[in-house]
Amino acid sequence: MKHEDLSSDAIAQFLGRQYETAKLESSQRLDLDGLVGRLMSASYAPLSGERLHEELVGKARDLFDRYQRNGTVTLEYWTEVHAGKLG
Repeated sequence: MKHEDLSSDAIAQFLGRQYETAKLESSQRLDLDGLVGRLMSASYAPLSGERLHEELVGKARDLFDRYQRNGTVTLEYWTEVHAGKLG
């Protein structure tokens, strides 16, 4: 099941009706090298020498150039945590 498809009913079925949810915000400020490194750290990113690697890096540079402020971009995240007692 994908996390996008996770409903409150599915969570309650797993954790029981008594559970808590917390949303945590986070961000990561990256320079161009950091952005490319972060992108390339994904398991599905094409490795150097593989088809589409240079295109992906080029598009990342284009996005960086468009959105950077003072030499960095900020990636904003949120994480949703569900906690309860099993069994």
